[in-house]
Amino acid sequence: MNVGPDLDFVFVDGMYTGWLFRNPAHYLVHAWEQPPSHPVAEGSSLALRDYLLLFTESNVERMQDEDVHVLGELDALRTRIAALSVDPRNEVMRNHVTRLREDWYSSS
Repeated sequence: MNVGPDLDFVFVDGMYTGWLFRNPAHYLVHAWEQPPSHPVAEGSSLALRDYLLLFTESNVERMQDEDVHVLGELDALRTRIAALSVDPRNEVMRNHVTRLREDWYSSS
């Protein structure tokens, strides 16, 4: 069932089972403002994918323990995001990664 632009609810045998969100990088914003009207660059979509792959339950636990290998992945992702084209959506990702790094790796 389509409930909005790029958002569907999924039902199996009449029961709600989840949702599908297409093009999530397009909707990255700082607060409640509207996302930019221009299309999101592929690099931004790939960076968001890698961000989501990095923030798994096991990696979050490792970050809380200040694991240096995850710190390296976090820094590499932040560097990749910083090299992307100027776009407020990329700034949202960069700021978030930076804030999480500062929160979890206070001594690094």
